[in-house]
Amino acid sequence: MAGTVGSLCDSCVHQQLVRNTRGSVFSLCRRSREEPGLFPKYPRLPVLECVGFEPVSLTENTTAERPASALTGPTGAVTVTALSITAIKGTRLRTVDQIVLGHDGAAGDRRFFLVDDRERMVNGKVLPALQTVASSFDEDSRQLTLRFQDGRVVEGIVDDPGDLDVQPYGDFRPGAEVAGPWAEALSELVGSRLRLIATRSAVDRGTKGAASLVSRGSLARLAQEAGVDSVDARRFRMLVEVDGLEPNAEDAWVGRDVEVGQALLHFEGHVGRCLVTSRDPESGRITLPTLDLLRAYRGELDTSEPLAFGIHGRVLRGGVVRIGDQVRVGDTPLVGDTPLVGDTPLGEQTVRGDNVAPPE
Repeated sequence: MAGTVGSLCDSCVHQQLVRNTRGSVFSLCRRSREEPGLFPKYPRLPVLECVGFEPVSLTENTTAERPASALTGPTGAVTVTALSITAIKGTRLRTVDQIVLGHDGAAGDRRFFLVDDRERMVNGKVLPALQTVASSFDEDSRQLTLRFQDGRVVEGIVDDPGDLDVQPYGDFRPGAEVAGPWAEALSELVGSRLRLIATRSAVDRGTKGAASLVSRGSLARLAQEAGVDSVDARRFRMLVEVDGLEPNAEDAWVGRDVEVGQALLHFEGHVGRCLVTSRDPESGRITLPTLDLLRAYRGELDTSEPLAFGIHGRVLRGGVVRIGDQVRVGDTPLVGDTPLVGDTPLGEQTVRGDNVAPPE
């Protein structure tokens, strides 16, 4: 259940439901952080009177519990408006009409990453020139293609390296290195030696981040904060862009199952942002102070990662996702606005009536 019947907390914007490692759920009052003497951290339920009570409203910064119908936009229609992938992590995103989603992410997306002489993974944050290169990989023919800004094209067939259980943020076997012209061309571009490594998927956060999503409403709100007409979604390197939501309403999808086209996703957390988002997605130059902007109007939110913009999740059921496909939010209740601890299914959670035990 979502709380104790008759408690004001259930419809208060300041309630955050949290769960301990044993699966018990508790109602935390956010007002206690600012006024601990007036508002207990874990109020005894049910709360029938409270001077700090504020009813939940569907504003862009509200991530308290809401019914599923409230998360699907004013008309209930949320659709996919863009899909963006890249073969080599750190290179420019390119938009496609459809993707095939699997456990490791979209086919052809982030199937390779680059390392330097110290065997550190590198991307557009440290080598912004990589964002001037578009890369694509055909899973069937195994053709990898690089397109440079000057019109040069470097392409060829990648030999099958066999086992691809290689992680971009840890140790990798020498056998995963890809032989061919691609690393040499990219090394020449950035002015330092790079090696190209094949992997199942180089998406951030592994299978927990196999799919990522942001809404046009959130992008429009960011543009408003920046005082510009629009913000290119590719700055945030998200797989799926949707329309039909209020700004940042996707924040509340964390903890929910969401159907996107034929695929079923479970969103695990919010995507924290770094300096790469301040770079133009084609030139690599810093052109927008995204981190300062996010800090100004989203820095105080309770999100799973700091300076969050967009959400990430795992693929529960693979399938084809096309531009124009509908997005449907499951009935599983949202619990708080941070990822839950432990493995208890959301549908089996309960809220303690006494609400006095800390959720550590």
